[in-house]
Amino acid sequence: MPIRSSMWLELKSSQKHPARKALLAVSWQPVRLLPPRTREANQWRPLVIWVIRVWEPDPQKGLKPWTGSC
Repeated sequence: MPIRSSMWLELKSSQKHPARKALLAVSWQPVRLLPPRTREANQWRPLVIWVIRVWEPDPQKGLKPWTGSC
């Protein structure tokens, strides 16, 4: 998915990592989910949902990139 927006996020510290600011990329697009292939689902229609992906494309050196989706 292409990057459609970006945002800064303040990440709290943890036992393994210090607090920091992360520049996150945001993308979204519709996805068509097909119904299961069962006799009961024959009359069901595909469901269109939106997928949102948020990730840190360029994390600070030595740190694991932040990522999330819904």
